[in-house]
Amino acid sequence: MSERIKVFLVDDEMPVRDAYSRWLEVDGRATVVGEADSIETAKSNLQTVAAHPGRRPDVILLDLCLPPVAGAQIQRDGSSHVIADLIRICPGCKVLVMTQETADEPILAAFADGADGYIWKAETADAIATAVVKVHQGKLVTTISVAEKMLGVYRDLTTRDREVLPQKERHRLLSDMLYRTMKLYCFDGLSAKEIADIENMSLDGVNSRIKKAKEILGVTTRREAFRIMSELGEYTS
Repeated sequence: MSERIKVFLVDDEMPVRDAYSRWLEVDGRATVVGEADSIETAKSNLQTVAAHPGRRPDVILLDLCLPPVAGAQIQRDGSSHVIADLIRICPGCKVLVMTQETADEPILAAFADGADGYIWKAETADAIATAVVKVHQGKLVTTISVAEKMLGVYRDLTTRDREVLPQKERHRLLSDMLYRTMKLYCFDGLSAKEIADIENMSLDGVNSRIKKAKEILGVTTRREAFRIMSELGEYTS
């Protein structure tokens, strides 16, 4: 078996980082060797990891919307301006942006600062792993919608070998409210009572949300719900 691609993962939400790490490990083509939750920790942690030859990342999987420091307010275009800094810290490392930000300006800024790919967080686990592989191979990776925005803008991008991810059905099965509850229930392993305390709502209300979400997902147990949400890439930023 060929050596796994080493990924440095940057996202402000721990459940999202855990899910991405899990998907890449299960896929088998890549593995996460380091992570960060803010712009500051991304620079610091990447410098530490890059100093170890056996752990030096091949690909940085970067959320576009990050706080400058852990716990601070998120900057919607904060990551686009840190891409060049991360490349300087780890020369030769590819940068794959993952985001829900669809405005033209952040996309343009990300590629201008050196990004090698730009994909949506709504992609499936397999699509995300495939994007990591293609970026590592030196291809410019985009989704169809990003390609339509970008490939006529920068001359150097049009001459690169490109990989446009096929358009797939988005598995947006759960509302934001139901997903938030199931993220706590499945990914964080909290009980209904613990979720009720966090959400400041009644226990019956939480149980009702969990029941509804299980019906939508077509499952009956927490384990089954976790598996379906992981396999479908069901998450939010």
